[in-house]
Amino acid sequence: MYKFLLRLGFKRYQVKIFLLKSFFQSFFISVLLTYSCGLINPDEPIPAYLRIDTVLFTTNAVTQGENTHKITDIWVDVDGKRIGTFEIPAIFPVITEGNHRLLIMAGIKNNGISSARKIYPFFTQIRIDTFFTPEAILELTPEFNYKPEAILDDWLEGFNDPGISLDTTSFSNTCIIVINDPRNLSNRIGAVFFDSQHSRFECIKSEEMDIPGNNSEIYLELDYENDVDIQVGILIRTTGSIVNNRIVGINKSSCRNKMYIDLTSYIRSQSNAYGYKVYFSAQTEDGQTQAKIYMDNIKIVHF
Repeated sequence: MYKFLLRLGFKRYQVKIFLLKSFFQSFFISVLLTYSCGLINPDEPIPAYLRIDTVLFTTNAVTQGENTHKITDIWVDVDGKRIGTFEIPAIFPVITEGNHRLLIMAGIKNNGISSARKIYPFFTQIRIDTFFTPEAILELTPEFNYKPEAILDDWLEGFNDPGISLDTTSFSNTCIIVINDPRNLSNRIGAVFFDSQHSRFECIKSEEMDIPGNNSEIYLELDYENDVDIQVGILIRTTGSIVNNRIVGINKSSCRNKMYIDLTSYIRSQSNAYGYKVYFSAQTEDGQTQAKIYMDNIKIVHF
């Protein structure tokens, strides 16, 4: 570069000044770019991790029924700020360190729908003061209960008492019976059996239930195992009429399952309603000559 500039007619001192300026300009640009990259890409904080492989659910079996549950998600807050919803089992980063307040809430699939996940309003929320250490994994097993204010005495059917609270309707040509649970012989369940001569079933809550007057959410909980689809509905008694609402269809399930069925909007939509009954109906498909339905742990829950 030096000789090239001399050939172009530049004086020696002019060449030296030019090269010196070029050096300082290059050095300045290099420093500026290095500093700018630090601003654009600062060092990322190192997270702590929270791991929850399973959750527990406990009940008073006499007043709240069995402790079956289908808690599928956890909703997590740190210091009052939502950090996410995580499907169990879960391990996830928490961008913080030191002492913080952790809030864990139980999540369900509303009406069994994967895209309708929500915090179940009747389960307790767990508050923990804990210490987060960067790169360390905090392992927890949350244990949930029903909230003290949750009311479950409107309907609690576990099929362990001498009689049952379901009546078969005239639509049926088969009936519900009580048997020992094949999966747990110490437990009793409701069972419906279908064959080529008995293809239709419908049962309804024997006694009408009052509608809560406090605008509470109202849920039906149901354990089931079924070879035929089940329709769940409610009959709402209003002034001078009975309103029939089909709520949800339960698909076949070869294993024991549970669903949280939201009755709230159907019941609240009837401003002059006085009471309601839940019903279940099912029918075999063409060519289906053997089928069964198992039901257990039927509950109505509200505040």
